[in-house]
Amino acid sequence: MPARKRRSKTSRKDKNRGGRKKLLTVLIVAILAVCLFISLRTKYWRENERLILTLNTPGSDVEMVVFDNHAGEIVTIILPGSTQVDAAKNLGFWKVGSLWQLGVNERMGGKLLTDTITKNLKIPTYLWADKEASGFASGNSIQILKAMLFPYDSNLEFGDKVRLGLFSLGVKDFKRNSVNLSNTEMLYKKKSEDGKESFYVSDKLPVNLLPIVSDPIMSKQLLKTVILDSTGKAGVAERVGEVIEVMGSKVASIDKKEKSNFGCTVRSSNKEVAIRVARVFSCKVEKKNPEGNFDIEIDLGSGFAERF
Repeated sequence: MPARKRRSKTSRKDKNRGGRKKLLTVLIVAILAVCLFISLRTKYWRENERLILTLNTPGSDVEMVVFDNHAGEIVTIILPGSTQVDAAKNLGFWKVGSLWQLGVNERMGGKLLTDTITKNLKIPTYLWADKEASGFASGNSIQILKAMLFPYDSNLEFGDKVRLGLFSLGVKDFKRNSVNLSNTEMLYKKKSEDGKESFYVSDKLPVNLLPIVSDPIMSKQLLKTVILDSTGKAGVAERVGEVIEVMGSKVASIDKKEKSNFGCTVRSSNKEVAIRVARVFSCKVEKKNPEGNFDIEIDLGSGFAERF
């Protein structure tokens, strides 16, 4: 075979190999881009959002870190570990500093801690993380990066961790504040059964705390809520109503119904509002408008009372 023909065939083979390599490279880059996009999608973090992340701290105290994307600030609310609280799921009274381990023992993770704080302090929190996530509030770049990228127990998505970390890296020191609840009227001291002084929770949420922990979407809309109480247990619907009012909606009515064995359902003409309320109380969202002249309808059954 003449040399020219051999070179021509070799050239075509080289071109084909080069084309296949380019195509394979494009496919790999596209797959990696899609994977990165999926992994960085956020479930909770939104523009102008305010998230409350409850932390199991390295000490005995519990911290609720408020990330306010709209105000560009981070506020850490400190709850002393010796505070006596009525644990969710009808588990009795415990020191709040013991609830993380109790949640692990009950196979609930940090959900027991967030549910208990919501129940006792009326602060609407449902996001939780182990002590490694305390780096988000530290102001230390290395600790923030660890909180972003290292594994630990949390119900945050990876994308939420990355976005929280990037947000935290941009927050100036003067925009990082803390509130110790032991210095507010929310807590008072008295001796517990073991003879030691402990903190107890009053019904007074400090006025200056309301704009920090309220829901920015709900509080701007002057919403009216009705609660349908089929729990068969006194006080449950009223506590839920107090949390709803902290979030930013007025509870216009609590209607007592015959006891019924179900969990809880949220209905609202505003889908985003329904999702926000449902997350706090672990309810189902029903695609149905509330009856009457209400913006939000919360239907509570005895199943909810057993875990709240």
